[in-house]
This record gives sequence, C-alpha cells and structure tokens, in this order.
Amino acid sequence: MKNIKINLCGIFHYCIIFGGAIFSLLGFVSVFINIEGCFSNWLDATLCILLVLIGVVIISCIFTLAIREKVIFVNKNQKTLSVGYGDLFTEKAKIKVIAVNRCFDTIVKDLISPNSLHGKLIQDHLSNMSVEELNGKITESLRRQGCKGEEVRYKSKGNKVRYPVGTIAELNYGNTCYYLLALTEMDVNLNTYCTLEDYCLAISKLMYYYDKNGQGYEMVLPIMGSGFTRLDRSEKQLLELICSLIKIHYTQMRGNIKIVIYKDLRNVISIANLQKDTEK
Repeated sequence: MKNIKINLCGIFHYCIIFGGAIFSLLGFVSVFINIEGCFSNWLDATLCILLVLIGVVIISCIFTLAIREKVIFVNKNQKTLSVGYGDLFTEKAKIKVIAVNRCFDTIVKDLISPNSLHGKLIQDHLSNMSVEELNGKITESLRRQGCKGEEVRYKSKGNKVRYPVGTIAELNYGNTCYYLLALTEMDVNLNTYCTLEDYCLAISKLMYYYDKNGQGYEMVLPIMGSGFTRLDRSEKQLLELICSLIKIHYTQMRGNIKIVIYKDLRNVISIANLQKDTEK
C-alpha cells in the first residue's frame, strides 16, 4: 500500500496514457460499429465504462510498480542519466563512485561505519588487500594527479592528511574502477559531517573529473550523503539534488550515468514520478 501511495503521480500519469489510448481506440471503432447498440440500457454501458476504468488503474499500478530503472535525461550526444533500484556493487558499470572522508581513511569500525558503502567496499570487496596496500594505492593515485593535502593534527588515528572537497582517488580492482570521492569532514570527535555547499562542489568536481578521465565508460553512483554526513536532507531530496547537478553539467556527460537507489528504499523513493528531460 505504501508503494502505491508514493507512486501516485506515476500511476496517474500512466492512467492518462492507457485510458487515453483505450478511449481513442473505442472512438475509432465507433466510426465503423454502433457501440451503443451493444448495450441494452445505460446501466450496462455505465458498468462497462467503470470496468474499463478499473482495468486501466490496475494496469497502471502494475506497470508503475514494475519499473526498476528510468531514463530521466538525454543530452545531445545521446548519453543518458538514469535512476534505478539495485546494489551498487552488483552493477556492471566500469566506474563506481564511493563517497569517502577527506582523509581517505581505510580503518573500518573505528573511523568508517561498516554499514556505509565505504565500509562495505573495504570490508567485503577489498578484504584480501591489507590496509597498508590500500593506503599505498590511494596515495599513489593522489600523487599522480598532483593533489596536495594539509596536515590534520587533531585526528588521533587514521590518515592525517586532508584533501580538498571533491578530490578523487582512483582504485582499480578487477574490472572495476572505483572513484573514491572526498566528501565528508571529521570533527575532533571523529564524527563525519558535510555542508550543502561542499556537497554540491563535490558533485561538480566529480563531473569534471569524469569528463576528463572517464573515457566514455558508464558511471554509477549511489545517493551519497544520507545517514552519515548530517546534511539534514532526505534520500529523496538528495536524489533530486544529484540529478539537478548532473543535468547542469550535461556537457561533461561523456558516458551514460546511473544513480543507484538501494532496493530497501523502494517504499521511500519513487522513480516513476521522475520526469524525463532532453537537452535543448
């Protein structure tokens, strides 16, 4: 029932489409056949119309709830921005974006929540790589780009060099290239946070980096910032913000981009309600 409630706009949209198609077809058929003659009285005709409307609503509900991915933007180069339900780690895209703290820490539990994508990446998908090896690969990626950080003296553990918001360290593992995106800051108590301004800046820098280094490969990213960054924004609001920022940088879309919504959020976020745009 909750699924239907959050998808009302999408259901209404498809009701108009399917209903319009059916009644247009009936109008065309009525040119050749006397449809009114098929009913003995007005009550039968009313009942038939009512059944058709109920059928339209049911079909619209099924169609809307079955949507798992939707293209919401297409640029002039026919590169798409889509939104879909799923798991970032099971996506087949070459490039996957993971939001990390600005020190690129690699210690799970103490500094990184094991429930975050950052924590799951290290704990579940890079478990055969030592912390030293992982730190070495990240440092080397940042060094090749000429990234400069500043020392953070108040941190009692973890990496103590902080990089600017939006800095990206590439981590190639198997057939996947992970973009580790520096997003969050840590306070003296080692709690992470992020301002709205920094959030927008990070997405903008991600798009410029993707334009320069993505080589046309598909890029997938999650709804970053929900739960651990104190943005005080819902997942739905963050999704809308990410979509808007990517659309602003449509000229940097050298490949297809997909925003992955964790499947448990199907009852919270409706992708059927998202409107499709095309670059003018």
